[in-house]
Amino acid sequence: MMTTLAPPLDGLAFEVPDLLLAQSWAAFHELRMTMELESRDGRNPAEEVLAFQTETDTMARWLIWCDAETTVVQPATGTEMRFETLAVALECLMPERAEPFTDITVP
Repeated sequence: MMTTLAPPLDGLAFEVPDLLLAQSWAAFHELRMTMELESRDGRNPAEEVLAFQTETDTMARWLIWCDAETTVVQPATGTEMRFETLAVALECLMPERAEPFTDITVP
């Protein structure tokens, strides 16, 4: 019986302090953070990929993974961005918040 191994992933796992930072950042911005592990389907080139979305989003607003040199952010629309650290990447991401309605009148 012959076993075929999947090609090695380019990305790395996040450090625990970075995961705690990302989790706190997501909670502060009322986002849901999920993690995909060992994604080998061609969508994500990393061992761990973080996804951030609101409760109403049907897909992630951002996917974030890291490699040996950078942290990569792939927005739902647009081109990927590279940052020196996860902390710097999160600092640059600002989720849009809907403005609360304050002048609603009932006819």
